[in-house]
Amino acid sequence: GMWTRDEYIAVPPSPKDEAARQRFLEEKDQSVRMWTEIVALAKEIQFPDTTVKEYVLTSSEYGLDLYRIYRAGFQLAAMEPNLANPQNKAKAADFIREYDQAWSDLHKLKQDHPSCASLYTDKARRCGKDPKGICGMVDAIRKQL
Repeated sequence: GMWTRDEYIAVPPSPKDEAARQRFLEEKDQSVRMWTEIVALAKEIQFPDTTVKEYVLTSSEYGLDLYRIYRAGFQLAAMEPNLANPQNKAKAADFIREYDQAWSDLHKLKQDHPSCASLYTDKARRCGKDPKGICGMVDAIRKQL
């Protein structure tokens, strides 16, 4: 199903099959590693134009922050049905911290860099089944910890 559209992020889907779910979650970890590498590479490039450098760095950091939000959301959606497990509760707390920090970093990026693209919202007004979006899911899990 559709979990993101325009600037909205809905509750992400999670495969029912355990092996497929683990591959799916590993892809989210890989995405964050790739965006981390993109940011590092962007910092190394010597641009003759400072405006271009600013745009490339800001865009790269935006991608990293967004994919940190996605990873945390997918991880939380996958573990939500099994929060009674103390190990899952500890992992969920870690992913909620990552989720909160990534949103904070994204808002700071927008505040500090005029070239930053429009921000996503954690509501899902136009996509997904739950109009509260990813924030509704994260807040529900937060209350269970």
